[in-house]
Amino acid sequence: GRAPTLGVWLDQYLALRTDMAEATLADYQGTVGYLRGFFGDDRRIDRITRADAAAFRAWLAGRKDDDGRPLMGEQTIRKHVRNCKSIFGKTSGAVKLDLIPFSPFDREASAPVQVDKDWHHLAIPDLAKILDACPDS
Repeated sequence: GRAPTLGVWLDQYLALRTDMAEATLADYQGTVGYLRGFFGDDRRIDRITRADAAAFRAWLAGRKDDDGRPLMGEQTIRKHVRNCKSIFGKTSGAVKLDLIPFSPFDREASAPVQVDKDWHHLAIPDLAKILDACPDS
């Protein structure tokens, strides 16, 4: 049979995911909005290639605000790619339901970036000294 269009699949996917917490659903709705904005609703999901997935990722990374600053950091981009892997993938997505043979996002990097947390911890007495030295609240 024919694979559904992206718009139809995204609506169906969100309707099927009754297990998602409200905050998780809100994250996925953000990803869905970006997918719709990049691909449009009328493209069949079996016509989205790995090259298209890479272009989508690059599009997310290349979006800038009016001052030329990136609208999203690498962690956020990877979160949206993880969501795409779920939407298209074999665990809960289109591959699982045999709508497509593979996920176009399966080779995109999506693991969270390790953040260097070599932080210095202050003892409470030291923190109190710093706060006491502040001129006002």
